[in-house]
Amino acid sequence: MKIWDKITITGVAFYEPPAMCGSCPALIIGRNDARGFCSFFEKRKSRWDNTPKRCSELFVKGFAFGGDLVITIKDK
Repeated sequence: MKIWDKITITGVAFYEPPAMCGSCPALIIGRNDARGFCSFFEKRKSRWDNTPKRCSELFVKGFAFGGDLVITIKDK
């Protein structure tokens, strides 16, 4: 299995899994703000929060599959 150098998830490029929310390029945050908005899951997150389990699993699977991935919402 090849481990990919770069993946794209919903248009956001990743070169390695982020260690915390503040290092994730999907977090929209102001220069001096402590909290930001996660564009993947539409939630407010702190810059220093640990990466949630669903994000960690997403990155593990993403780097295993590689390429361009898209997050979809399941309708009930």
